Amino acid sequence: MSIDADNMSEEEIWKMLAVDGESVDVEGYFICFDEHDGIVWYTNCYGVDGAITNTESRDEAKKAVLSFIKNVRAGRDYGPIP
Repeated sequence: MSIDADNMSEEEIWKMLAVDGESVDVEGYFICFDEHDGIVWYTNCYGVDGAITNTESRDEAKKAVLSFIKNVRAGRDYGPIP
């Protein structure tokens, strides 16, 4: 189950992912953080999976996730789309 994060700030979303261990839904993108492997995954609205980042550095992962969310909110698509 994921939390609808469309009305949350990027910082709040990062906390949900990295601190609380929750999965979130942002603008139709399911996002989860696999802390064990240091990978932040997404699934786009067409069911295509991808990695936002695969770094073990929390600072680098945070930067990548915040950028991803900003881009998605600005209308950018990630992954193959029909």
